[in-house]
Amino acid sequence: DAELSPDVTARKLNEIHREAARRRFEWRPFLRAAALWILVFSVAAIAAGVAWTRSRRSRSDTARERAAQWLVSAQLPDGRWDVRPGPAPSRHAVGITALAMMALSGERPALDKAAYSPALARAADYLVAQQAPDGRFGAVHSAAMYNTAMSVIALMRAGAGETDAARNSAAERGVAFILATQRPGGGWGYLRQPEGSMNTSITAWQL
Repeated sequence: DAELSPDVTARKLNEIHREAARRRFEWRPFLRAAALWILVFSVAAIAAGVAWTRSRRSRSDTARERAAQWLVSAQLPDGRWDVRPGPAPSRHAVGITALAMMALSGERPALDKAAYSPALARAADYLVAQQAPDGRFGAVHSAAMYNTAMSVIALMRAGAGETDAARNSAAERGVAFILATQRPGGGWGYLRQPEGSMNTSITAWQL
């Protein structure tokens, strides 16, 4: 083929550049429209997600509030919660009371804590009254270590930011009891089996 002159080559290159620019210009409206639709759909999706999250949170908060109200209604006159009503507490009363207190005074509740302060105060007084001289909460039986750990946690959560000397002292004695009953291997086990094996569940609660 004959070699093109520099002028012809320059004209050809200019024509190619102009054609490419024209095609890019033709695509610009479509690209703008596509970008706009993507933006609109993204904003709509985010708004729908926020609305769904708020709705779900609202329903969850309502459920927690109703559950908390039921717990308060189930509290017995002496401040405890139990597996059954009656004047004689069951062996599980200390642990159940502590768990109910945790539910009403959790770290991130959607509840009005002030509304449940009287119930928490009665429950805390009940737990303090169940503490033995050595710091243990409740009687000596298979659930004693569970009862003690749960009671300490419940008293510390319910009394966060408060200066109730009796409750703080009870929690401190409970912690001292937990430390004193730790096994040489680092864990905890059933109180009635000091030489027995360590128990993962009991250990987790002490921590």
